[in-house]
Amino acid sequence: MHKHQLSIYLFLGICSNLIIAPMVYAATSEHFSRSQAWALGLLGVGIFSLSIYLFFVMFQPEKF
Repeated sequence: MHKHQLSIYLFLGICSNLIIAPMVYAATSEHFSRSQAWALGLLGVGIFSLSIYLFFVMFQPEKF
């Protein structure tokens, strides 16, 4: 069941990049290529999810 949950989270992270990448592409006035905008969007999603995980690990370490 745990592997299934991880795949759902990865899928949701990639789907959220469908919203983030065009915003990055539009905000940079096309200075970045479309693939660079996608990479920056995935990097942002990864950093955001890692910060949420570390927040919970800091304040509830007994669960981990």
